[in-house]
Amino acid sequence: MHWKSEKEFVDDFVDALQDRSRSTHVVREFRTGYGLPDIVWIEYYNGVIRKRKKRVRYRSLATFTINCAYTMAYLVKRRWVKLSTLKSSFRSMNNRFGDLIEILVQRKLVTIKSEKIKSLPKTEIFAIRNITIIEAKLADWRRAIMQAQRCLWFTDNCYVLVPDPKPVKKRKIANLCRKYGIGFTVFSEDGDIVQVIRLNKRRPYNTYLAWLLNENLFDDLLDGDGRFQPKDF
Repeated sequence: MHWKSEKEFVDDFVDALQDRSRSTHVVREFRTGYGLPDIVWIEYYNGVIRKRKKRVRYRSLATFTINCAYTMAYLVKRRWVKLSTLKSSFRSMNNRFGDLIEILVQRKLVTIKSEKIKSLPKTEIFAIRNITIIEAKLADWRRAIMQAQRCLWFTDNCYVLVPDPKPVKKRKIANLCRKYGIGFTVFSEDGDIVQVIRLNKRRPYNTYLAWLLNENLFDDLLDGDGRFQPKDF
């Protein structure tokens, strides 16, 4: 393989990675607020997806919004919360607060009782096992490291991906990656994938981005259209 562009490089890498992996999902150029990572690689629990499919009537589902994601990140760490308390946190939504709650109810993410709301157990609704960010560059590897570093706030698993470099350059890249806590992967023209620096996988942080990715994963596995268009409300 001889890549004429970074897009070709990333496309070939994703194809090679998907051939080797099961229970994985790829999101391209996911907006994090700190840039657009080339690849968001998600590993997930099939059992959680299967159980949610049985509970949810998908045809009636509305789009999972950014405020829905913030709400789930808040609720999943708590027990019962008064709806009035939750509503006070979303004053800018005015009469759209009811729409937010309806989305969460439709998706079977929460339960409501006596004007209080509670998240279902996270193990029943959050399917993601691991989130890996990959920043790919054909040449400017220093920029890739800086871009990957900006994503450490929501996942520890951030990698730089480059074509197989010469030994001296490989050592330079590895040294800088270690300094910033970034993983380092090489993809050769023969299609070989080598992890020069392998990071320990950890469960994702409880952030709104993790919940957006979780619901995008659920939607995509149900209807297969790869949609990801979270609304602002």
